[in-house]
Amino acid sequence: MKKFMLASTILWGFLPPSFASENFKNNIGLNLGYGQLTAKIQGEKREGDDFSGEIFYRRYVESKWGVELGYKAGFDGVNSILISQLDEIKDLSYSGPRLSLYGEYPLALGFNIYGKTGLTFYETTYKRKKDGLVSEVRDSNVGGELTTGLGWSYGHIGMHIEANYMRDSVISNKTVMFGLDIKF
Repeated sequence: MKKFMLASTILWGFLPPSFASENFKNNIGLNLGYGQLTAKIQGEKREGDDFSGEIFYRRYVESKWGVELGYKAGFDGVNSILISQLDEIKDLSYSGPRLSLYGEYPLALGFNIYGKTGLTFYETTYKRKKDGLVSEVRDSNVGGELTTGLGWSYGHIGMHIEANYMRDSVISNKTVMFGLDIKF
């Protein structure tokens, strides 16, 4: 019996990672991205670039479908910072939670394509200069988000690249994000 257990343990260690990863129900990860941010503030349209980051937790309901809860934040990019010196609106940022449905389709060699759609609740913050006075403005809105991506995993570890579109009543954002995740 001991030999059987030892042989089973050794054999399990040599199984392909995709076979072993089928049983993971949880996933945590981190995304970093760069993209285009458009803001509509008090009737004025402001366009620029932005950096964004997010952390997320995903729970698989079935092997390829799940629910994802994340927290995302973004702020002005390099071009936006340079241009905002001439603008009345400065230091634009957003942050908040999101809730998404997630689905993936497996490809070969550990690759998969996936999509997410969900709701966001972001707080947008910026400084507005008017008549020589600077005031900080905060605005919270419910919006939507749509994402498609390509992922690769080996055992517990995964990497991905995704295209993300987010929109609410104040901002819209098109971002390319790179990320790492851990399945457990």
